[in-house]
Amino acid sequence: GNPDAILTWLTGSSQRDGVVVDPPKKAVERHLQVIHRDGLVSIANAASRKARGSKSLFFCQSRATSEAVAEQMRREGTEVFVHHSAVSKEERQFAEEQFHSGSDACIVCTSTLELGIDVGSVHSIAQIGPPPSVASLRQRLGRSGRREGEAAILRMYVTEPPTMGDDRADVALRLKLVQSIAMVDLLLDRWYEPPGEQALHLSTLVQQTLSMIAQHGGARADQLFSVLCAHGPFRRVTPALFGQLLRCLGAGDVLHQSSDGTLMLGPIGERLTGHYSFYAAFATQDEYRLVCGGSSLGTLPITYAVVPGMHLVFAGKRWKVLAVEQSEKRITVEAGPAGSAPSFGTGGGGLHTRVVQQMRTVYERDDAPGYLDARAKTLLVQGRRQYAALKLADRALVPSGEDTLLFPWLGSRALDALALALAHAGITAERYPIHLSVPTSAADLSARLRTLARRDPPDAAVLADLAQNKATEKHHRLLSDDLLSADYASSHLDVAEAWEWLRAWLKTSAS
Repeated sequence: GNPDAILTWLTGSSQRDGVVVDPPKKAVERHLQVIHRDGLVSIANAASRKARGSKSLFFCQSRATSEAVAEQMRREGTEVFVHHSAVSKEERQFAEEQFHSGSDACIVCTSTLELGIDVGSVHSIAQIGPPPSVASLRQRLGRSGRREGEAAILRMYVTEPPTMGDDRADVALRLKLVQSIAMVDLLLDRWYEPPGEQALHLSTLVQQTLSMIAQHGGARADQLFSVLCAHGPFRRVTPALFGQLLRCLGAGDVLHQSSDGTLMLGPIGERLTGHYSFYAAFATQDEYRLVCGGSSLGTLPITYAVVPGMHLVFAGKRWKVLAVEQSEKRITVEAGPAGSAPSFGTGGGGLHTRVVQQMRTVYERDDAPGYLDARAKTLLVQGRRQYAALKLADRALVPSGEDTLLFPWLGSRALDALALALAHAGITAERYPIHLSVPTSAADLSARLRTLARRDPPDAAVLADLAQNKATEKHHRLLSDDLLSADYASSHLDVAEAWEWLRAWLKTSAS
């Protein structure tokens, strides 16, 4: 329709017979969903034109996005294959073979094609939405330009929502655009996320333990610990923790122990190791099905801790979490509080603190990268103006309606630790890429943060107990809740960094 008419509608009023009226809330939500869909359509159309006559990979952050983009590209006449974890093995192999042998084609994929699969020469890479990490962006870019004399080409496409009169204070920050710029900055500076040396990696330890037992027909516990932990890659695993893991596998019929103490595969272990899929160590990102009143709302990729009582953002609305069924990958929700929900979505993957700090640097600079198009440059100006208007250079707490936004400028591990610490203290926060939205006043949140800062840091495993979605790796389903909490705490939470920020904030706010 008429863009001006739609803009007028979305900004909160329209004129009918000389009378200004407010649009119904549901109509506005429908318009937001249409704009999000049209944003993907615009991306797919532009990507199709750029990729025509070449072989390209299009990386998306979710299966639903990859399907939507691929469908539109087909309508544009582009030969497209889809490659993600829900596609059958046969269809994925067919896509790989056709792409490898063909001249002009595109594969729209998730992280399944990030590494390890040979699809031949690739002319260009397209990233739909902000990449999950700088290292991942580097890996994806490295798939193109491998022929001598051929440049590696990266195109990034990011959607940002229109602003409305009743927007939350954080919408106009243009977080997805700024995150993308920050990651490209770090990529050009040759900085990448360091490996997670603090993590226990218990899922991989399970795989390696069963592999050794299968290889040798049996093994003693002390032999396994010596090879894998004491002198191997799992050096953060103590003898006590390894013993707990073995007992857990024994209770689940994954392992059996003979009278002489030799560990052997149990019925479950034999079935697992007998299938080829056991030897692939990595699983793709989980997508949870959101259910309200028995009806499915759709799926949502979630990489952060989910606690009953917190709120999620989906399809332009807030939803309150009632229960999480980890084994079914299902979250039961009910309609949350009214108000404008930010359209950039919830979460933000595993952002490193260095990435978040670079985002702050992007906000505080006044130059625009040369690779941005005109619209992106305009949106970047908007984001910087909002950053200045919110005084985020000088304060961490920003009132936003009945809530308070908390900007600690920390990475995901420290931000999740802070969110769970607040939940442990009785207040559930809404999680966004680089900040929290807390349902209380700035004065009350300030008082709660001061109380936390004066206490000793809590045990990370105690905070991890609150998370209802800890089974994030391939073999986590074989572990007890205590082991899951220990593993989740080591890989997803940084209590020390969170408390370092809390105490620094306490000193600054006091002065």
